[in-house]
Amino acid sequence: MLGTPGFHHLHLNSVDPQAAIDFYTRQFPSTRKGEWGGYPALHSPNDVLILFDKVDRPPPTEPQSAIWHFGWHVADSQAAVRNFKERPEVTMRPLYTSDEGGSVLISSDTWPSVGNTLGLTKAQIAEARAQGVQPLHQGGFAYMSGGPEDALFEIAGDYPQERFNHVHMWHEQPFCALLWYKKHLNAPVRQGFPDTDLNESDCRVTRGADRTWPALNREGMFRSPRAGVEFGDVVLTWYMNQGEKPLAPSRGQMQDHIGLSVTDLDAWVGKLRGEGLTFLEGPYRFGETRAVMIEGPSRRRRKPQRAPATSPSGSRRANAAISRRSRSSSTGSAPKRWRGSTRMLPSIRAMRWRCRPRSASSGCWGSAAASTTTRRNSRCSNGSRPNGTRIGGF
Repeated sequence: MLGTPGFHHLHLNSVDPQAAIDFYTRQFPSTRKGEWGGYPALHSPNDVLILFDKVDRPPPTEPQSAIWHFGWHVADSQAAVRNFKERPEVTMRPLYTSDEGGSVLISSDTWPSVGNTLGLTKAQIAEARAQGVQPLHQGGFAYMSGGPEDALFEIAGDYPQERFNHVHMWHEQPFCALLWYKKHLNAPVRQGFPDTDLNESDCRVTRGADRTWPALNREGMFRSPRAGVEFGDVVLTWYMNQGEKPLAPSRGQMQDHIGLSVTDLDAWVGKLRGEGLTFLEGPYRFGETRAVMIEGPSRRRRKPQRAPATSPSGSRRANAAISRRSRSSSTGSAPKRWRGSTRMLPSIRAMRWRCRPRSASSGCWGSAAASTTTRRNSRCSNGSRPNGTRIGGF
């Protein structure tokens, strides 16, 4: 059995990548500015990257795609919030504590959650009030935004080290997505999360009826069902789509895709072909490596719809790509950038992968959206650009 891929990067679109990187290095002192594979890069101490593509106009963040936000662990979340409040370049996002309108800036300043869940239902809030339950004022999560795109990000504490920690997502059917990640990517269930006894024939479930708080919106958030997996020390966690409209493709949006690293591209291609996944492109050259593009988990839920070549949103089909190339230091020579039509993206569910070089971890996989800096001559048979996940390697 092939080992679980590692998490390599989150890829963002920005009108000013250098300004975006400078913003994050000011907020998170453990990070540093650099480059990887020809892309401007933010380096996290746990060997995880945020890569950037420069775009000509502000990338959209709506309609909602499969990627919600990304986040960091911090050593002291209460102290971090106090510091962020004093920084004009950071916008603190209030967490509503009920539909009555009260709010806090960090979850530990309101009633604590019960058990291994986040948030309280209306009934649980009423019970906490009646029992005089008090906030813990320690640890907790908080949201803020900033940088050229006013990107939303999260901090959570208290943890031993400041580092990039997670990507939060949405899925139409969380358990179906979980089964896909486990089967095709050999991903373990996130620690502390329950596995599912469902299978591919009965994984579609109804969204829970109860909204919970604290939440970024006053009306509360649906947190049931939820699921998650781990790639190294980075977790992907998702809840069910909060709205009635289907999730939009993430191609061209600010949060473009994620990348995973594997050690043997050919072995992964053989595995995925044997499991019947659809390959949309490749193998093709990806910088100094090879890559392929495959269809991701959303194919079970949505008929593929190819968008016009001029559309930044791409098709509604999720894809996966794996690529293999070595990491380069911020001062080292960078391989030529490949502008593919769906670079490791998880558009509404696109995923792209890259592989580790034989000498160092690298490579990645994406699951979320395609970049606007796609290769102009890469087209589907009907003229549209594929929205997929890329898998690459030597």
